[in-house]
This record gives sequence, C-alpha cells and structure tokens, in this order.
Amino acid sequence: MLTICQQLKYNHPGVYDSNLPSKLVGKTPSIKHLVNNIHVTSPPWNRRLNLQSKSEQKFVSFNKAGEWKKDLYKDWLAPYFKSGLYCETWQRGRGKNLSSSCVNGLKVYNVKEVTLIGKYKFTNTKDHSKWAVTTKHDLKWICIGDINRQTTQMFRGGGAVCLENRDVHQAFFDAVTDKQKCKNEKPPRIDL
Repeated sequence: MLTICQQLKYNHPGVYDSNLPSKLVGKTPSIKHLVNNIHVTSPPWNRRLNLQSKSEQKFVSFNKAGEWKKDLYKDWLAPYFKSGLYCETWQRGRGKNLSSSCVNGLKVYNVKEVTLIGKYKFTNTKDHSKWAVTTKHDLKWICIGDINRQTTQMFRGGGAVCLENRDVHQAFFDAVTDKQKCKNEKPPRIDL
C-alpha cells in the first residue's frame, strides 16, 4: 500500500472526505499525505512502478504530476513499450485536442470510434473512457488511465495502469473501428 500511495501523490487527487483509522495511518504515513492533499513538490515529475497482484498478474503504473508538462501517451507510454498506440480518450474537454502523432516511428492514433459486440458504436466525443492499446503485433498491452489527449491534460496530474493480457488486449483492439490519421498519412491499416 505504501508504494501505491506514493505513486498516487503524482496524480494530485482531490480528496474531499476521508476516515482514516489511526492504526492504518501509523503503518502507512503516505496515506495521510494523500488525504491531506500533500503531493509531489519537486522532480522527478513522473514515476513508473511495477506491481503484481496476489494472483501474480503483473501491472505497470505510470503516474505524472502536472509539472511534467508532456502527453502521457505519445511522450511516455509509446516510447516505453516501443510501440504505437490506439488511444481512446475524451475529446470534448476545455483544452485543444492533441492530434494523432507519427514521429520517431511511433504512431499514436486518437481513436475516433469504437464498436462493441459489432453493433454498439461510440465516438470519442460521447465516450468519457481513457484507454490505450499497443499496436505492435507481438505486444499485447492495454492501459486504462485518467488523462485525455488534450493540451490542458499535460498540465494536470494523472496516469495509467497497464497490463499485458492477450485476450483483454484483443477485445479493446478489436473495438477500434475508426482512427484519426496523422497529417500527410494514408489511413492506417488494422492487421489482426
């Protein structure tokens, strides 16, 4: 719990109410920092943490403070996985939307539409979820997050938790039915 609390200090969560037993605070002082809105105040402004569940499922947590001032997906997740990404994030926020990015061989596409079970369609202006899947054929990572691909989101805390799972990856990957292409690029091809 200590490492998760330290990780969340990067996200800058707004805790509005809490009830912490003193027994718990004594064991994990970092949780007291969270509920008292004490966050990261000096570099590094981002932190990656490997986690493992009781059933030995591995996760990677990526957390950033607003002071990092970069796009979570293009500037961190894609280079870390050495893979392009399909990113489904809310595209109706207050900030300017970031365009799909095709630089340094890593293509980070904004998902424009998802289709579930072959019939339920959602556009990124109607879907408030935030997730990304790797596009490299031999990588099966799915990341669930809390950051949109918008300029204002580069200046707020947040992050994503990723797991490598073929079946979960395939379900999200298959849901992508339309993407925003990069400037001067032909529409991307989906190879299954």
